[in-house]
Parts: sequence; structure tokens; C-alpha cells
Amino acid sequence: MLQNPDLIPVYGRGGTVEAWIDDDIVFDMCGRWVGFMDDDAVYSFKGKLLGFYEDGWFRDQKGDAVTFILDANEGGPVKPVCDPAPLPPALDCPPMPTTPHHLPVSPMPGLDWSMMTWSEFVSGAGNMSCY
Repeated sequence: MLQNPDLIPVYGRGGTVEAWIDDDIVFDMCGRWVGFMDDDAVYSFKGKLLGFYEDGWFRDQKGDAVTFILDANEGGPVKPVCDPAPLPPALDCPPMPTTPHHLPVSPMPGLDWSMMTWSEFVSGAGNMSCY
């Protein structure tokens, strides 16, 4: 397990921390890896497209916001008042990611919140892609 005080908290639409980012790796609240970012796309470690990360916003495959970091730009829905971030967890070492052979095209960013929860986003549930 790795301890990293520089983790970036990822907030949900309710203003609570849903996940953490370390470099291009996304971790859950317990420090387990759940995905990675490659350019603007977010993938599972098996190479399944989960959605997109642009300008501080995690977006579903339709372009609606799922979560955000505090420094996210104003190009999304109204951000909630955010709770203070808890202490960062110790991190599991992530596996080597599998990157798909073709790059997805990011949709136009929307100003709406996605109907998808963070758990659905990282599990790939409800995504339109067949990666």
C-alpha cells in the first residue's frame, strides 16, 4: 500500500468526495484502483471506456457531468457546496492498464448532471459503448 498526501479529491453532485485521483489513476474511497485516464478518456483497467475527463469534470458518454474536482472549470452544471475532503486513503498498486486500439471521440460537454452515479460510471454500467 502506498500513502500519498497529494491525492486529488473527486466530488459528486452532493458535494461529498466519491473518489481520488493520483496522476492518471482513479481510486475509490478505500484506495483501490478503479480506472485510468488516457488523454480525455477514462477506462477500466481492462480497457473498457467508462467516460471522459475534461477540464476537471468526469462525464458520461453523453457528455453529462458525473463528478468533478474543485478546480473544474465553469463549463458544467452548478457545483454544490462541498464537504471538506477526508484524509486520503493508502493506495493499492494499480495493474498495468490495457489501452484500446482506437481512440473514442468525446461528446460535447453538457451543462446537466448525469443520471448515472459514480458507482455506475466506474463499473461501466449504462454506458453506450461496446468496448
